[in-house]
Amino acid sequence: MSAVAVAVSPSLRLLLCGLDPEVAAGLKDLLPLCQWVFEPDPPADEEGCRALFATARPNVVFCPAEFAHRNAFLAAARDASIPVVVLSRLPDARDWLNAMDAGAADYVVPPLDLRQLHWILQSSLRPAYS
Repeated sequence: MSAVAVAVSPSLRLLLCGLDPEVAAGLKDLLPLCQWVFEPDPPADEEGCRALFATARPNVVFCPAEFAHRNAFLAAARDASIPVVVLSRLPDARDWLNAMDAGAADYVVPPLDLRQLHWILQSSLRPAYS
């Protein structure tokens, strides 16, 4: 399956957690055919995060860099096998390492272009091989 076929599928559900509304709108503009759920203030506890993921049923979650420090958020996503893509306004090696160590699938800095977003989605949705 090509990256474009994966990225623009109307059945693809993307959850935007805690993102700046302007960043969220930019993502929605790039992929208007996907199903979007925007949660500006997600719960801080693991149980609340699990409930959010169960309700939204996302294929991929996008969140800001500070969420990489929220163990409950990433643990709930990991337990639900949902890849998390961390977006940061500034490239910072320490934030990148923290996010990747905590289990993020990817770490990106906006602005994103369509080809980059397609690649991120395809790589995030690729099954893990061990």
